[in-house]
Amino acid sequence: MNKVILIGRTGKDAEVSEVNGKKKAVFTMATKEFGKNSNGERVELATWHNIECWDKLAEICGNYVKKGGMVAVEGRIKVDQWEKDGQKHSRTYILAGNIELLTPKKEQDGGQTSGNAGSAQNAQNDGEQYEEGGDDLPF
Repeated sequence: MNKVILIGRTGKDAEVSEVNGKKKAVFTMATKEFGKNSNGERVELATWHNIECWDKLAEICGNYVKKGGMVAVEGRIKVDQWEKDGQKHSRTYILAGNIELLTPKKEQDGGQTSGNAGSAQNAQNDGEQYEEGGDDLPF
């Protein structure tokens, strides 16, 4: 079984593009955990993830996934491999099938309106990877 559930903060606004007539959105998110360093001190560790979604879910992400927002992502791990100029490349990312927006609406709107967190739950995302190559993290 290949299933991933992540909760964290987004590193950038979702970027929406069109590939072979289908909408695609990509963004990064960080998850955190706590561990100990070599001195035994408790430290916070961040792990960055590349997230990709397609079709209706991509449209929703384009409208609502903003830098610094809290999201829950459910999907599966994908690894693309290709060869370019004689060198092998690969990229690992999460193909999202479900995204829940956890940031309250009033925070998304800069405090202008009130409301509960939004949800992109149950939006169908059956797209696959349509293009080769990988995006570098902007950090």
